[in-house]
Amino acid sequence: MKRVAWFTDSTTANFTTSADNFVIPIEIVINGTAYKDCEEGVRERVYDALKQGITVTTSQPNFGDMVALFSKCKEEYEEGFAITISGKVSGTYQNMILAAEMAGFPLVVIDSETTSYPMDEILTKAQTLYRKGMTLQDIQKIIQHVERSPYYVFPKDLKGLYASGRVKGVQFILGSLLSVNLILEVKHGELVLEKKVRKIQKCKEYMRSELEKEIPKVVHVFHANDEEGAEEWIADFRAVFPEMKFLIYPLPISFAVHAGAGTIAISFSKGKNRE
Repeated sequence: MKRVAWFTDSTTANFTTSADNFVIPIEIVINGTAYKDCEEGVRERVYDALKQGITVTTSQPNFGDMVALFSKCKEEYEEGFAITISGKVSGTYQNMILAAEMAGFPLVVIDSETTSYPMDEILTKAQTLYRKGMTLQDIQKIIQHVERSPYYVFPKDLKGLYASGRVKGVQFILGSLLSVNLILEVKHGELVLEKKVRKIQKCKEYMRSELEKEIPKVVHVFHANDEEGAEEWIADFRAVFPEMKFLIYPLPISFAVHAGAGTIAISFSKGKNRE
């Protein structure tokens, strides 16, 4: 069996750079200064900047750094396999392909058409299939047809979200952004507006109905610097679904830049991917 390097980007929920896994950092730009979003202290810097009204933006991973990483991996690995955040919201997918070609490193790159936990789920499945003896090329064919788990987002900063241009449908409700709560879901690689409601309780009711359809064993709850808020959501769900297990994670900081502190996101496995 060939030695394989596994890659994803820093919107991951669980993966870290360790052993044969490599997490490629997305860049955060605070008032014109670029930081890698996995650097120590960057999360705190971002939330402090957002609180102060300082301009914070995101940028795809540094191209030169990717070329250097793939060049180094070429010396230690025979091939690589990568899962990236959706190509419809980031240029990471295309640039990873170009960087691997420039480095001369044989890399299979898949656009996850999603992010965070659902993206991790796909990479974990790919690794499992490889351990069972499948080639990366065959795994690529299978992964393309794997159903993506849902990823729901309940943003806090609607102005920032609109300014990012990353949500399909938001432009039609600009006039009422300050008086509604949005329910968003990642679908086919895009963050889509599913519904707008007046009260946050309606968001929780919507999510409860989604959980009731699937009854997953594990629910993954993400928060943007608001663990107490995430615990409140969980307490609400647990009262209805006492048998479910809830796991809490910090929201990828690149999401928080656009959606704001206090944002909540929720994901769970569906069908054959169910945990």
